[in-house]
Amino acid sequence: MSQAAEDVDGLSKRRKLGPDYFGYYTHEVVELLSRNEDASPFASKSSDVSQSRRVEVIGEDRIENGDGVSGSLFSNSLGNELSEFTKERLELLLRQGVKVLAPEVDEMIEPVVGMSRLKSRLESRKCLSRGASSSCSSSKEVDDEWQSLIQSNSLQVEEAVKKYSDQYYSELGHMEQQLEKILDTVMSKCRPMTIHEKHKLGNLIQKLPPENLDRVMEIIQNSNPAHTSSSDEVHVDLEKESNVTLWRLFNYVKAVEKARKAVENAEELAK
Repeated sequence: MSQAAEDVDGLSKRRKLGPDYFGYYTHEVVELLSRNEDASPFASKSSDVSQSRRVEVIGEDRIENGDGVSGSLFSNSLGNELSEFTKERLELLLRQGVKVLAPEVDEMIEPVVGMSRLKSRLESRKCLSRGASSSCSSSKEVDDEWQSLIQSNSLQVEEAVKKYSDQYYSELGHMEQQLEKILDTVMSKCRPMTIHEKHKLGNLIQKLPPENLDRVMEIIQNSNPAHTSSSDEVHVDLEKESNVTLWRLFNYVKAVEKARKAVENAEELAK
């Protein structure tokens, strides 16, 4: 069987639909954090450190709250209304979720790549059939591999690509939707970000590589659809963003930094 035929056949061999693990972990997180038994009548007052005038900077990344307890910026992000048991349960649940959901995402890579390959070959074949070979990106060798299959089963291939691409996009969309809900739910339980933390976050965003700024805008626009940016520069007024958005931005910045360090360490080991 040619590579082209294998790609078409591979689309129909997607894993059978199984448990909705993304929906399950979303439900578990929402259920855990929606309980009221851990609520404290003093939580909102004690956690609202961003409005306190007694917060001062100690060094570059240190803060001291009004009660004299010092700590790193962005530390102890979860609010005081959550009990230690709930926090521990949440951490365990999120760790389990990562272990279970990561393979679910990995399973999508091969079929999505196969689908993209098919779509690319179809477009190239159509381009050549119109006599516009000078503007086509595929080589004669690649086109020969696909010529027989597409010419004899063009409608079948196109229908397969349309059917399974819709399936994959729907599944990926569901995964993204559930992950966004988990993140928003967890971030909604974070304490208000301090003035100094907002300032530090702004500096961290400015240091992001240009390719990561699109995601910054996505996070902001998800919480504020009216926010638009028509220029190449990203303008963010952190004072106007919700607390959920601020912590979402911070965690994204830290994820980018962690990924960068992982790449650097891998390159160092490869030397």
